[in-house]
Amino acid sequence: MSSGIFQIAAAAGSDLGSARRKVLVDRRAERRTDDDWVLNRASLLSPEDRAVVEGFYDKGMSAVQLARLMDVHPGTVRRRTRELLRHLRSPLFSFVLAHRSQWSEPRQVVAELHILQRRTLRDTARRAHLTMHVVRREVEHIRARFEAMGFEPERGQRSQAS
Repeated sequence: MSSGIFQIAAAAGSDLGSARRKVLVDRRAERRTDDDWVLNRASLLSPEDRAVVEGFYDKGMSAVQLARLMDVHPGTVRRRTRELLRHLRSPLFSFVLAHRSQWSEPRQVVAELHILQRRTLRDTARRAHLTMHVVRREVEHIRARFEAMGFEPERGQRSQAS
């Protein structure tokens, strides 16, 4: 809307200006709720990924500021932030959060390290003190359960058939 419409509304004694301010306040409250949701889920990420999300959402740092701290290009920070948000909102992430307490301890550890924290299979095996074979088997089992619940495999991930 142009400022001329607000001037006309004010001259007519309309309450359009206060209604617009009210909407802005509601949007800020909604955004803060979204930020809190993202930060809550980010607490499950690896420390490196969590630092990026917290810097952006909690501390309000720009991609340029984060890039200087991380000694990378700002585009890298933007891309990584988008990837992390996509990861936090993914159905697989939600599935693991909802079901991990029902799983065996090795499956829980693998789910937390590989799926929630986005660690490689090799790093997961090393940190969990498991063999690569066990880690692969647990990941395949988690993905099979995920797909059995009616979800499709995530883009860029191997399906059970391949």
